[in-house]
Amino acid sequence: MTRSGGGGRFTPSRPPRPSLDETAELLHRRGLRATPQRQVIVKAVRSLGGHVTAESVFEQVRSELPSISLKTVYETLHSLVAVGELQELILGVGPTHFDTIVRPHHHLICLNCNRIQDIDPVECIIPPQQRRGFSVVRTEVTVWGRCPFCKKLRLERNDQLDSSRPPAERSRSVTS
Repeated sequence: MTRSGGGGRFTPSRPPRPSLDETAELLHRRGLRATPQRQVIVKAVRSLGGHVTAESVFEQVRSELPSISLKTVYETLHSLVAVGELQELILGVGPTHFDTIVRPHHHLICLNCNRIQDIDPVECIIPPQQRRGFSVVRTEVTVWGRCPFCKKLRLERNDQLDSSRPPAERSRSVTS
């Protein structure tokens, strides 16, 4: 983690953007052929950073490779997951996201806008009697809530609704 700005906020470290030669080397080290399509896709993923979708990568690479297909982007992203360069996030809603941070960490996800924020891992110990014979390999924690922006919008909307109601109904209004 690195400290950004002077506000005391921590943000995950991002690797510097690799050159095409470095991208080809990365692909070769991982046992993948360094095709022009894969190199451009890796470059786009690194450029976009964070939690990319196949669609966002596709839009990014189309200007450089107009004939590339969404299928090629998906296949390349899944290949990068298989060799440990990306982490796949299947959230159950919306598109699959691919995380550029592959070290252990967890996620906060906004219920309204689907914004994803990385958080440091918390220790999650499952007592042997609750494992039901499972051998635990890894744990993933996803916390769902509302990001500050959506929370503020929701409170503002509730305030607007309350001001249009008769006083007797205002006291029964519930905000979350």
